[in-house]
Amino acid sequence: MIYYYLDHLMGAYLNQDYDLSGETPEEVVQCYLDSEGVAHASGLAEDCTKFIENNNDVETNFEALYGDDFSPRLWRITAIEFLQKTSEQAKAFISDSESR
Repeated sequence: MIYYYLDHLMGAYLNQDYDLSGETPEEVVQCYLDSEGVAHASGLAEDCTKFIENNNDVETNFEALYGDDFSPRLWRITAIEFLQKTSEQAKAFISDSESR
């Protein structure tokens, strides 16, 4: 399965040069959201949820897909925690954008 928005986040923001966008994963995700907007935020939230729902072994599959660029373990969180937090952050971004 292709996760367009999650792939974009990982390839363009949470890669070896992530520190250009922030010092923590949350800051980098916020940079992505601020740069890409509400449509991408919605897609990202959906991709994160689908990744968790569609993988029997989220940790192994996340590492296989994205481990060359980003490992949540380096931040002392699991892939599931990262995906859940990212989805929540994207949804909050959408909510904040709608209330403006």
